[in-house]
Amino acid sequence: MGMYRRTGALAGALAMALVVAAGACGGDDDDAGDDDDEAGDDTSETTSAEAEEETVFAIGEGDCVEADPTAESDVVSEVPTIDCEEPHHSEVFHTYTIDADEMPSAAEIEGIVEDQCISEFESFVGMPYDQSVLEVTWLEPTEESWEAGDRELVCLITDPASQTTGSLEGANR
Repeated sequence: MGMYRRTGALAGALAMALVVAAGACGGDDDDAGDDDDEAGDDTSETTSAEAEEETVFAIGEGDCVEADPTAESDVVSEVPTIDCEEPHHSEVFHTYTIDADEMPSAAEIEGIVEDQCISEFESFVGMPYDQSVLEVTWLEPTEESWEAGDRELVCLITDPASQTTGSLEGANR
């Protein structure tokens, strides 16, 4: 189970932080969240490309995210992934395991984003980040998830002008 929280911008890009709750590990939320998920299959019947609700632990490179998970709230518990051939908000283009004993500060996370997400952007898109119209967002652990062992930084790419159909790999824009 995870949650998202919007964070500051990096080089003008909208940044998104992943807040992963310790939930199942902590024991204080044993039954929380179970009531809505069991009867949720009637919400996706209307589209041919049904979104799958992924916990934050399951999202990885090549996954596409249907909508901005923080559009209606700063905190959500799941990531709506979708087939990348359908219109979507963003795409996971790189993941990185943070190698540190203590959780990095916000400034340190931005440095890791620069080193990992921004450095991988050009090889994925085909042009430097500072010349592209595309933006990088990322998902990062929270203090609670860090304590539970979460170390994953997830780099996403998005087109701020509109939803994308297909991968942005090699988009060169």
